[in-house]
Order: sequence, then C-alpha cells, then structure tokens
Amino acid sequence: MDEAYINLFKAGARTAVYGACLGLTLGAL
Repeated sequence: MDEAYINLFKAGARTAVYGACLGLTLGAL
C-alpha cells in the first residue's frame, strides 16, 4: 500500500471512532 493512503485510512478510521463516541455521548444526554 501507499504510505499516503495508509495515513488517510488511519485518519478516516480515527474520525469515524470519534464521531461514533460523540454520537453516543450526545444520544445519552
């Protein structure tokens, strides 16, 4: 795999995890 593609994938996965956690937090309020 290309280095840039790997970094992009990691950033996207991290954003998805943060988004899911934020959604669960707001949903619990």
